[in-house]
Amino acid sequence: MEKDKQITLIREQSFSLPDEANHIVILNDESLREANNFYQGCKVIIENIHRHMDPVRDANYKSWKESVNLINKLEELPKKAMGITKPKMIAYKIKVQAEIDKKEEEARAKIEAERKKAEELLEKAAEQETAGEVEKADETFEEAEAQEEVIKDSTLKMKEIPKAPDTKGMTMRRIPKWKLIDKSLVPSEYLTLDTVKIGAVVRAAKGEIKIPGIEVYFETV
Repeated sequence: MEKDKQITLIREQSFSLPDEANHIVILNDESLREANNFYQGCKVIIENIHRHMDPVRDANYKSWKESVNLINKLEELPKKAMGITKPKMIAYKIKVQAEIDKKEEEARAKIEAERKKAEELLEKAAEQETAGEVEKADETFEEAEAQEEVIKDSTLKMKEIPKAPDTKGMTMRRIPKWKLIDKSLVPSEYLTLDTVKIGAVVRAAKGEIKIPGIEVYFETV
C-alpha cells in the first residue's frame, strides 16, 4: 500500500512540474534560489521515479517475458504434434489416392474395351446386313445394344468409386518438380553457363586455355 501511495505521489508531482516551470520568473537572487530549489527538486523526483518505479517495471517485464516464454513453449507442443501428424495424414491420403487412381484407370480401360467391343459388333452387324445375312445382323445389333448397357453400367460404377477422405484444415498440394533426362535435348535458353567456374579456369591457366565456344581475351585495367 505504501508503495502505491509513493507511486501516486510521484505521478501527481511529475505531471505538475512542466506547468510549474512555465510559471517561474527569475527577477532577482531570491527568485533564482527558488528556481534552483525547484530544479534540484526535479532531480529528486527523477531519483524517486527510478527508486519506486524501476522495481515495478522490472517485475512487469519479468512477468511479461515469462508469459511470452510460456506461450512460445506451450505453442510449440501442438505445433510439434501437428508436425508429427501431418506427414502421416499426407502419407495415408497419397496411398488412398493412388488406390483410387488405379481403380479409375482400370475402370476407364474396362469401359474402353467394352466400347471397342460394341463398335466391333456394330461393324460386324453392318457387314452381315450387307452380305444379306439379315437375321444374323439383327442378332449382332442386339448384342451391340446389350454391350451399350454394359458400358453404361461400368460408367456408373466408375462414378461410384469413393473419393479420397477430406481432412479439415489440411490441404495437399502437387508441387511441380523436374529432373534432367537428356541434357542434349534441353533448349539453349534453359542452359546457364557456369561463369564462376569458367573464370577460375581461365585465370588459373593465365589465358592459355581453349574452351569450345569460349573466347579467351585480355583486358588491361
